[in-house]
Amino acid sequence: MGHIQVNDFKKTNVPGVFAAGDNTTPMRAVAAAVAAGTMAGAMINHELIVEDF
Repeated sequence: MGHIQVNDFKKTNVPGVFAAGDNTTPMRAVAAAVAAGTMAGAMINHELIVEDF
């Protein structure tokens, strides 16, 4: 459908790349985009916390 495919945690198949909002779903709503962005931000934060430097 032309949208970026993501899993439930908004992660793409490219390592370290997340996507959210209108480019990942046909549902065009501010509330849905905010919710997806919040999930993506939380998962990015989680990955940074557990990553070994």
